[in-house]
Amino acid sequence: VQHKIVIGCHSMIGSLILPRVFSKLEEKIPGFHSEIKHDLSRQIQLDVQLGSIDVGLVVSPTPSSDLVIKKCMSDEICVWYSDELKNKNRLICDTNLFQIQSIMKKWKKHPKNIVSSSSLELCALLTHEGIGYGILPEMVVKYMGYPLRKYDAAPSFFDQVYLIYKPTFGKTVLEKTFIETIRLLFNVKS
Repeated sequence: VQHKIVIGCHSMIGSLILPRVFSKLEEKIPGFHSEIKHDLSRQIQLDVQLGSIDVGLVVSPTPSSDLVIKKCMSDEICVWYSDELKNKNRLICDTNLFQIQSIMKKWKKHPKNIVSSSSLELCALLTHEGIGYGILPEMVVKYMGYPLRKYDAAPSFFDQVYLIYKPTFGKTVLEKTFIETIRLLFNVKS
């Protein structure tokens, strides 16, 4: 039971998923040990494959024969705006995410004044304040509770969040319980 698991995920994915998972884990294994590392999904996947992270919650992983990959949830990344939109010529987003890059590539007349931040929470807040249009996952907008509107004239991107781990993960009680908890909470297929 003293075994620790190292979980990798983007900080917002962690905020959306881990509180529910940890609450259930605490009921089953009181005092469990864990460490959470945050990064982009592609880096989390690499770290799981290299063994520095035990299990990851990632967006659209690259298929790999050395990983178990299970879909947890779907999401849509859209362009959002506030009723208080002050600047239609500004775009707020994380330009390092390939999903955002895909939307910008398809959206031929997107605003050219870009505020780029790796914090989805900050991007949502700035969008809520009317600073510009924001490209955000729908689950982030719902989580933050902002009354933003989808900008239907812009393209969107459908995405999935996956649980990934090496086949050797799941041997300890904590590891097995972590996987089972994710499966039960998010209807993950075995």
